[in-house]
Amino acid sequence: MEQYDQFSADYHWLYSDEALAGKHFLKQFNDILKSIPQNSMILDCSCGIGQNTIALAEKGFTVYGSDASQGMIEQAKERSKSLNKEIPFIKSKWAELPLKIDHSFDITFCLGNSIGHCKNKNEMISSFKGIRSTLKTGGLLVLDSRNWEKLFFSKPRFTLTGTGLRNNIKCIPLYVWNFKEHFEDEQLIEVVLIFEEQTSIYERHYNITYYPFKYQVLLEILKEVGFTSINSNFTEEKDLYTITAKAC
Repeated sequence: MEQYDQFSADYHWLYSDEALAGKHFLKQFNDILKSIPQNSMILDCSCGIGQNTIALAEKGFTVYGSDASQGMIEQAKERSKSLNKEIPFIKSKWAELPLKIDHSFDITFCLGNSIGHCKNKNEMISSFKGIRSTLKTGGLLVLDSRNWEKLFFSKPRFTLTGTGLRNNIKCIPLYVWNFKEHFEDEQLIEVVLIFEEQTSIYERHYNITYYPFKYQVLLEILKEVGFTSINSNFTEEKDLYTITAKAC
């Protein structure tokens, strides 16, 4: 994905130091991770720059990471190498996973609101079929998403995500939302990174496109491609929600 290839070197600015170390991820999914054996195999199929993948490896799990962006994969490899972790990171779209990874996993994580990059229902179906193929029978899919229905209804103009300070460089990430008329339209988010370095202030911009979907449509697709025992913390008021589902 070219938009993330360009963004990959700056992507870490979207995370706090704690999130970048995988601490938020491990805390959020602690109950799931405690419930599986230490020798379980885990796939992070939207690994981005690899922070959660590396956190899983540090916990002793056998873990693979995949992402559709070559730039993200390169960042993940560099990050894991700097921490002396040998983790297979593979460039792959979700639909291509059966061709790229010859393993079956106990858990597959698909996080970071990533499924919203599927351009339409058919692409989402083929993507989830690919993800389903990575799992053992009874294996667990864990995914998250923005509540696109709430977001489109409220139509915020700006979202601040916090302030980062690394290597004496201060960064303020800002999301600028540009909503089109119809819910199903391609929606544009402009990520603006504002930097302060000594006496200089400068910025970099990255355009990211998403394709909103309704929660009920997502549930229907998961059932259609072979997932059962679907659980979710979705409510109409939540900004983000998480779904777990078992491969049958």
